[in-house]
Amino acid sequence: MLPTGTNGVDFRSANSRSYWAPRLNVEYLSPRADVHSDNVAASATRLDIASGLVTAFLSLENAGDRDVFHVMLASAATLSIELGSVGSGNVVDAFLGLYDANGTLIAADNDSGPDEDSRLQIALDADSYFISAGSLNDTGVGDLLLSLELL
Repeated sequence: MLPTGTNGVDFRSANSRSYWAPRLNVEYLSPRADVHSDNVAASATRLDIASGLVTAFLSLENAGDRDVFHVMLASAATLSIELGSVGSGNVVDAFLGLYDANGTLIAADNDSGPDEDSRLQIALDADSYFISAGSLNDTGVGDLLLSLELL
């Protein structure tokens, strides 16, 4: 393992008359911190859907991780929720749950979207709702994109 800092590597030709010495900067980063709450509670990440469309990027850092988002509807509306893997890393079998303001599960989905993506489309009253984004059986690790749209 290279130490943190600038490290050099020398490349010499077969006759040792010329060489190329590029420099490589090495920086070790700690794993990403979990930036979204795992619980249906006041600590959930709030998403402002007043514009009609909102997206959020999230990472499931370890098995069992879920990220929870809070959405407030000012009036009754049909809400479309999609959750799917992004990037070239692990493909996550997305699983999402929709909860009311009291934390009661209203709806859940595993594979209604393309591939292993989740999708819900549901008519809701004006109120607060929580969306739990995770993986099927809480086993997946990887990056996901959550998309919400008022229809």
